[in-house]
Amino acid sequence: MIRVIIPNGALSNGSITNITAEPTRRVDMVFGIGYDDDPKKAAKVLKDIVGKVKGGLKRPAPMVRMSELADSSVNFTTRVWCKTEDYWDVYFSVHEAV
Repeated sequence: MIRVIIPNGALSNGSITNITAEPTRRVDMVFGIGYDDDPKKAAKVLKDIVGKVKGGLKRPAPMVRMSELADSSVNFTTRVWCKTEDYWDVYFSVHEAV
């Protein structure tokens, strides 16, 4: 168990984000491929995975987009919506499939 003590000033002057207050959440993930790999094929594979993941919602539709040309990889941002209670199952399922 971890005990967290928050001073009153920080609590009254700051903001609190409650990520479990909404019935759905968006799972954001980034996956990279090499510069010699086929980006169209990678995008298709990722779209297939996020479109079929157990617990993923069809609406809003999952998204896969090339998002960064990094130093050693081409990165794709993937987004899948799910019920809040399914967040970690969806997150780990997509990672395992990729």
